[in-house]
Amino acid sequence: MPAQEPGSSSAQLRSEVPGREAPISDVSRNSTGPTSHCESHPARLGTLASDFLSPFPVNKLKTLLSSWQKMTDCEFGYIHALAQDYLTYVLQVPQPGTGPSRTSRVLQDIASSVQKEVEKNLKPCLDSFDVMSIDTARTIFNQVMEKEFEDGVINWGRIVTIFAFEGILIKKLLREQITPDVDTYKDISYFVADFITEHTGEWIRQNGGWENGFVKKFGPKSGWLTFLEVTGKICEMFCLLKQYC
Repeated sequence: MPAQEPGSSSAQLRSEVPGREAPISDVSRNSTGPTSHCESHPARLGTLASDFLSPFPVNKLKTLLSSWQKMTDCEFGYIHALAQDYLTYVLQVPQPGTGPSRTSRVLQDIASSVQKEVEKNLKPCLDSFDVMSIDTARTIFNQVMEKEFEDGVINWGRIVTIFAFEGILIKKLLREQITPDVDTYKDISYFVADFITEHTGEWIRQNGGWENGFVKKFGPKSGWLTFLEVTGKICEMFCLLKQYC
């Protein structure tokens, strides 16, 4: 998939959702991950209390909230691009251009391995429930994610399983939809990216971001030793999916 600007598609989607403003700025997708203001300059919400002591607290509050909104939109755009990259990889949809970023390639390698294990070991279970619409896919996704993160624990292994699960859902949906539409992946990637941004965005920032956190942990030079962390999450996903069997 080309190293394109995801901001335009994300902006269009987010502007159509009540309560969510369109991204204020685009994010460049390249081998270095999100732009610096996404990962290196987080919004200074922690200074709100002291800022209220200044002569113009309302203006400063608006500035801080605006900075936070830009941060969130930037992160969403980048994660949305990763989610779309992964689904086009799963569906083998040809993409013109130079190809996916380094982060996308690492994510695709690991998440696809997780997805294959789940599909192999839980085939009877996966065959036993239907995903015939986007609404059904969203409902199942939200239920499984609620169970997976109900203990409040976040780590890269769990984040990888989110992408693996969106791959499982898109394949089932395209097989079972009355009128299959390959562009369905755009809808799934949206609600997946929205979940990741809202529930794990802060943790991702605090743990090095995608390039300095995820890629360094799971990239080729890591020797894949940390893949053991992900295999443990496969077992968790098995248990979560069995509720639909």
